[in-house]
Parts: sequence; structure tokens; C-alpha cells
Amino acid sequence: KSMGLATEVELLEVADEPADALVAARLQLEPGATVQRAVRLRKLQGEPFSYLTTYVPAVIAGRYSIEELRSTPLLMLLERAGAGAVEAEQWITAASASPTVSACLDVPSGSPVLKIERTMI
Repeated sequence: KSMGLATEVELLEVADEPADALVAARLQLEPGATVQRAVRLRKLQGEPFSYLTTYVPAVIAGRYSIEELRSTPLLMLLERAGAGAVEAEQWITAASASPTVSACLDVPSGSPVLKIERTMI
């Protein structure tokens, strides 16, 4: 929670979309179920350091507004929506920054980055 308070977050995009097979499996949903996909850029002292893509089941995402998503840490919104996490599973791997990620993080395309995938239930 302290990271959310010490950093700035910029909401880059948000949309409702059907969950692909991987997202559906991770969220224990049927493939094609509607999820809210949000992309945010986290900055520390004005410098970008984290590009985040989150998927939230639409039934939960409908309990908060886009404006709240712009200004409130997602974990707080989930707790207020009655969907606070009690357990998490995480995978950390190395990846190459895609052109989109590299532009947002201001690093050359293909730069090594940490890829962290986390599922919270």
C-alpha cells in the first residue's frame, strides 16, 4: 500500500473486453467473460518505472468509476468493492520491452525488463 501512496499513477487506457483464455483461467472465469482491462503508468518523482496492465471482472469493476480508477490505488478500490485480496500468486520473468512499453518507460525498444504477473484472489 505504501507504494501506491509514494508514487503517481497515470491511467493510459481502460476498456471492457472479453477475457482471453489465459486471463479467464487466472481469474477463474469463463473464456469470453467481460473484464475491465486498465493500463497504467506508475512514476516515482516524475520518472516512469512501471507499466501495469490489470484485468478485473466486470462485476467487480462496475463498483467503482473510471475517475476513481484514475485517482485511487486499485487495491483500495477492490477492498471498497468488497473484493479485497486474501491470497496472491506471482511469477517473475525477464522480458524484452515492447515498443509500447519502451515508449512509456522511456527506454530503448527491446530493453530488458522484469515482467511480473500476479493473480490476487
